Parts: sequence; structure tokens; C-alpha cells
Amino acid sequence: MFEKDNIFALRTMFWWGNFISVTLHLSGKYKEALAKNILDRLQNNPGDIFICINENEWQHHFEPDNYIVAASITNYKYGKINEHGRFLKLSIKLDLQQWNEMPALLINAYQKMATLIKT
Repeated sequence: MFEKDNIFALRTMFWWGNFISVTLHLSGKYKEALAKNILDRLQNNPGDIFICINENEWQHHFEPDNYIVAASITNYKYGKINEHGRFLKLSIKLDLQQWNEMPALLINAYQKMATLIKT
């Protein structure tokens, strides 16, 4: 769902020669409805999920000014992330060196994201 002020997207991105990522992107009414529960679940089990800290929701690189590993975030920072802006974006980065395992890795990544948004 891509509307002007409301986004609910769960998508796969293939950055040729770099990586594949599975990203959950929420804004507007979807962020309002889901963010608190997602962040609570993520605090308890961050796994290999990255969380966007950039103010620009359309940046997709995994540099430290855009994404940080969720496991490194403190309780205080989780609260700030939920308050900081109009969107919430989580990603799982998959290494191209694991190309032969990619079908199973993608299914696993989508299952992790689905678990986070389950109500």
C-alpha cells in the first residue's frame, strides 16, 4: 500500500552485486497502528534485523547513518525511534555469498517480518 501519507510495504530489494534485503516500511496510519507492538517484539528478539535511523525513508543502503543493528539499541533509543518521525523501516540484509540458500533465507526473512506485524 503506497498512499501519499500512508505506507505499508513488505518488499524484497536486490542491489546488484551488493546484497538482497527484505524491508518492512510503515508510515502514517500503519505506523501508528503497528509500531509500538513491533518495537516491543523487536526489543525482546532483535535477531538479525536492522532498523532505520535516517530521517529520509527513501534511503536503502546499510551504512551506519541509515541502518543500525536492532540488537545494539537501548530501551531509551527504542522509545526515541518510535517518536522520531513519520515512518518505521526494518530490514534484513542477505549476503549474496549465500546465493544457493537464498530461497530459504528469503522465506525465513519474510516469516520474521510477519511475526513482528502479527496482531
